Amino acid sequence: MEVKIRPCTSNDMKHILSIESESFAEGERYSRSIFLYYIMFKKAILLVASIDNNIVGYSLGYMEDEEVGHIVSIAVKKAYRNNGIGTKLMESIENELKSRGAKLIKLEVSVDNNARKLYEKLGYKMIKLLPMYYGNRDGILMIKEFT
Repeated sequence: MEVKIRPCTSNDMKHILSIESESFAEGERYSRSIFLYYIMFKKAILLVASIDNNIVGYSLGYMEDEEVGHIVSIAVKKAYRNNGIGTKLMESIENELKSRGAKLIKLEVSVDNNARKLYEKLGYKMIKLLPMYYGNRDGILMIKEFT
């Protein structure tokens, strides 16, 4: 199973929205217009993971300022989870952000999201609890610094 990571195009949108829908609860999903905004936003990076030309995941991030990157969202189709695709997406978006000058990357994650394990494995550290960040659930702010 060869996973290819590449920049998103507008043709990928229906696949991204399908992954978004199966990955996040209603009210926490990003809409088509938000993704299209990011595609057009010069500081943003929207990458997709594909296997045999099928989109199986995405990662979205942007540069907050000259040295701080922010990973906004990452998701992998349920049928393809736990195969290293999330790790590849994270490493790819980190590399893109670092190439744009990021010395620190931050992200937010729900306290009950299994992706926390992936972020910790990749070197992200919990900075603070974000009470009720996801409506009725707490979030966590995590960062990773590069030297």
